[in-house]
Amino acid sequence: MTRPDPLRLHASRHIDADPTSIALLLAGPGARELWPASTVAVEPPHRTPTGFVARFSWTGPDLPPASGVLRLTPAPGAHGTPSTSAELSVVVPEPPVAVTPAVLEQFLHALADAAHDRRQAA
Repeated sequence: MTRPDPLRLHASRHIDADPTSIALLLAGPGARELWPASTVAVEPPHRTPTGFVARFSWTGPDLPPASGVLRLTPAPGAHGTPSTSAELSVVVPEPPVAVTPAVLEQFLHALADAAHDRRQAA
């Protein structure tokens, strides 16, 4: 019996905050609450020549094991304000799954909200 091909999902979002602030948010203890799984392992984001990369993996009662990469790069913002392009790619080795592009977009939305809240508090 052949194994199904892994499912590759992608989502992206523009976030009105600079990549460094978002990377710090992801490195903090509250970042785990943003992810769409009950058990997530997140490597601290590391700097690249063009921004930051965070690698992660997750499991949960309703989700199979998955792994992914979140890339944060500077993007043009309105009126010269700092902004970020967030690109999330996930590989799920055993479809069918409960992970969908909508789940990834939910995470990016939660990340954008958290970045906005943090910026407002500063």
